[in-house]
Order: sequence, then structure tokens, then C-alpha cells
Amino acid sequence: MKKKKITSYFANITPFQLAFLINALFLICYLISGTMKYEVSDDFMMEVMVSGAYTGTPSPYIMFMNPLIGLFLSTLYKLHASLNWYFYFQVAMIFLSLTGITYLILKKKRTSFTLLLAVLFIGFFSNDLYQLMQFTKTATVTIGCGCFFLITAIVQENISYKRLLLGACYVFIGTMIRNKCFYITVAFLFLTCCLLFLRHLKQNQCSYKVMIKPLFIFACTLGICYAFVYGSSKVFTSMHPDYAAYKEYNEARAIITDYPVDGYQNLKDDLSAIGVSENDFYNLAHFGYGDTQIYDADYVKQVSEIVAAHRLQDTPSILRIGYNMLKQRYDKYISVLGCLAIGLAVFIKKSRSFLLIFANVLVTGVLLIYIFYQGRVVYRVEYSIFLSLAISILCYDHFLTQEHTYPLERFLPAGIVILLLMHIPSFLPNTHQNFAVMFNSWENHVGKYRASFIDNRQEGILQEMQQHPNRIYYLGFQTTIQTMYLNYDPRFVMEPNMFNNAIYLAGVDSFHPSRMQWLQEHKLKGTMEELLDKDVYLIENIYQEEMLNFIKEHYDATARLTQYAVIDGYQILKIEAN
Repeated sequence: MKKKKITSYFANITPFQLAFLINALFLICYLISGTMKYEVSDDFMMEVMVSGAYTGTPSPYIMFMNPLIGLFLSTLYKLHASLNWYFYFQVAMIFLSLTGITYLILKKKRTSFTLLLAVLFIGFFSNDLYQLMQFTKTATVTIGCGCFFLITAIVQENISYKRLLLGACYVFIGTMIRNKCFYITVAFLFLTCCLLFLRHLKQNQCSYKVMIKPLFIFACTLGICYAFVYGSSKVFTSMHPDYAAYKEYNEARAIITDYPVDGYQNLKDDLSAIGVSENDFYNLAHFGYGDTQIYDADYVKQVSEIVAAHRLQDTPSILRIGYNMLKQRYDKYISVLGCLAIGLAVFIKKSRSFLLIFANVLVTGVLLIYIFYQGRVVYRVEYSIFLSLAISILCYDHFLTQEHTYPLERFLPAGIVILLLMHIPSFLPNTHQNFAVMFNSWENHVGKYRASFIDNRQEGILQEMQQHPNRIYYLGFQTTIQTMYLNYDPRFVMEPNMFNNAIYLAGVDSFHPSRMQWLQEHKLKGTMEELLDKDVYLIENIYQEEMLNFIKEHYDATARLTQYAVIDGYQILKIEAN
């Protein structure tokens, strides 16, 4: 009798309720596990700005997202500063997107097979979204969910305008989070949309003209979303000159620092012509450009133009790209295994799906070749490509009917339970993982997922800065940016003025209005000459000689470097002169 009640309950539950419950269960487990963190420091720096951790005043000038999101989040921090709005905004978008995709998987026909697909998708892809949170990934899953809704709205006899509007909202928000993800996701989903219409024409012997209206609506919806995001960003930036100056500087800086560094000797003639020495160039390329007077906007722009021009002349061959792709070992990526599992399941369901899966794999290959060609191979972009591939296959499956029944299908419920049980260890925090596992932010490493730094915070270095409030600590970007932020649990808001006496020497925040305000409040000019001041210290392990040589070349040839202390593996240095 009890078994019948349970069966009856699950039979009456709606697809949305089931999707919500599954995703809520996963989210709760991630939240209480203590393993949720930012994959890279970019999210941490955006949180710092919009929360007011630098100056005590929340700033709308968000770095890599649309400024309307910065305006929205900074307003929330002003209204209620005790909640980490930046973090929970991303959590909300991830949860809503995963729930939306799961709902669409289960909506057409709820069977053991569709439930298996839902569990496979969440099981293989949610770890990256929650445990290694990164705004590029969040944008991809949000845009992907939106495109999924758009396609299900138009690929039917009567267009569903409610679903069309919902999909547009997802695409709009996702594009505001990271507009570059729009190109990746739409490349897959637009292809899937076209192939679905071609399949419909073939099955129903229709004229190709029936495709024109829905495809036009699909394209217009995507175009309007992107145009509004692009236009709003341009308008906001033009109305805020300080923010515009920061964006211009950051774009030029990224050309130099975000790609493999070309040797100075290859650029010597052009760089020396504008007065850039070898040490100045490497100091810039290694995020040591903590001097606003020398490394100003014009200087960085000139160097970036030279670097970009030489990069175009030195492109890798197809053989080199292929070799580098083999070295990447994609067979060890959890997201790739997820794509294989979902693709295989859909292929077994309907063997004719092979051509669509193959077409999407070709798109995957083209996008991977492109990022290798550009020299910008980072895991978060690779993950976004594989996530888009998985969503595209699931979208196609939504319109498939099963060709055959298989004897093993009766074991699917047991298989789903086993998959869920196998996922439990991924929620168990690994507090013994070293901070170094997160250091190479561009690499895929399975040890990152369960890494938890709540119980092994670097208390020593934090106490050093807090116990000497009259000192200024410049944090070397390359040494501290991918480790020190892990000491702060993103589930909880940072205290205002957390950076009361510490700031990054240089980095993605250089020339940001909040940073410039911080320097003014501390009566600093933002030059590296200030490292010679009595109460100014440098925390740097890697490129200390380049920074010292920069000071010797530009300020004082007698400058020397002494080690003040080593705390939690960080070298605290004092630069002095005669």
C-alpha cells in the first residue's frame, strides 16, 4: 500500500516540479558541502568592486559584465550589505537555467530514459557550475537554456510566444553576464534549429517556406537581445568617462597579458623605437605594471598594437594545433565524458540522430581549433563549448521519438539511482588540497572540484596585514591573485573596507575608478617609486627582480631588495635605496 502511494505521488508530480526538486537537491548539497568557490579571481575582483570592499562604497562599474548588472548588484549591496549578492546572483541563474533545461528534457514525455538524460546532464555539468563558479560558464548555461526555450517555442505548428519570451529573457541575461558566450552557444543551437526544420520538412513533405517565419523570429529575437546588451553597455560607458577610460585600458592590457608572451627580441626593433626596454616589457607582460605614470593608457596601447601585429604574423600551423589539442587530454575532462554519455544515450534511442550529433561535433572541433589558433586556451572556454554541445544534443532529443524498446530499459530506474549515489562523493570536501591546485587557472584539474579552503585558510598572511594597519601592502598579481582570494568563502559577504591597507600592485583592476579612489584616499600616486617608502611592502615570489630593476631604471639605481618575512609561503619584501 505504501509503495503504491509513493508511485502515485511521483506519477502525479509535474515535469517542472520534478526538475525543481532534482536541482534543488543538488544545489543544497553543494551549498552545505563548503566546496563552492570561484574558479578564477576575475569573479572575486568583480565582487570586490560591486560590494564596495575596496572603498566601502558599492560601485556599479563591474569589470567584465554588462554595467546594468553592476548597477543592479551595487544597488542591492547598498540596500542590504550583509548578503553576497554577486555570488547568489550567479547561483540563482545557474539554478534557474539547469531547472529550465531539466524541465524541457522531461516535458515532452517523462520516461525513465528522459530522467536518465536529466541526471546525466546535471551530474556531469553541475560540478563546474557550482564548485568552480565562473561567470563565463554561468553565461553559457543561461544562454543555452534560453536558446533551448526559443527552439521549442518555434519548432511546432503554433509558435508559443510565452515560451519565446521566457527564452529571450534567459538569452538577454546570459548575454549581459558575458556577451562573448553568445557566439559559442548560438553557433550550436542555431545549427540544431536549422537541422530540426530540415527534418520536419523531410518528414512532412513541406515547402521550405514554412521555415522562413520561425527562423526569422528566432534570429530576430537573438539579434534584439544582443543589440540591447551591446547598446546599453555603449551608452552607459559613454556616460561615465572614468569607466570608459578603464575599459579602454583593460582591452589594451588584455592583448598583452592574456596570451602567451612573445620574446622581447622578436619585438625589439618596434618596442625600442617607442622607448620600451626589455625589462619594462616583461614587467608589463607579467602583471608588474603598477605604475600609472609610466604604464599609462597611451604606453600600453602602443605596446598592445605592436604585440597584436607580430602575433598575426606568427600563427601556428595546423599540425602544431593538432599536436597541442592531443596534449590537452580531453578524454580526462568530466564535461567531455558527459557529452559522450549523453550523445551515446541519444544515439541508442534513435540511430538516425548520428548526423546531427556529428554536425555538432564538427562545430565543437572548429571552435576548439579557433581558440588554439588564437593561443587563448583556457578551461572555462573549453567547458562552455562542451556544455553548449550537450545542450544542443538534448535539444535535438526533445523532438525525437524512440525507434525501439530495449530489454535493458527496465533496469534504467536502478541505473539512475546508482548514478545519483555515485555522485555523493563529489559533495565531500577535500580540505587537504593545496592552494597550488587552483594556481594555473587556465588548466583542467579534477582536484579543483572538491577542494575546500574553509578549514585551512592562510591566517598568517591575513593577520600580518591586519596587525599592521599603518603599512601598505602591494600584492604581486602573479603570486597572490589565484590563491589569496580563496581565503574568503563566497557564500558570505566580504566586510566593507576589507582591503583597508592592501591592494594588488597591478591587474585587471588597474585604472578602475574604485582603485583610483582607494589610491587617493591613501594619499598614493600609484607609482612604483612608492615601494621605496618606509611603510610600503611588496608581496611577490616570482617576478621580484623585474620589479626591482624597473625601480632602478626609472627611479633610483641604488635600490635593493630585502626579504622581510615569509608567511604562508608568501615572500614579504622591502625595497630600499641609499
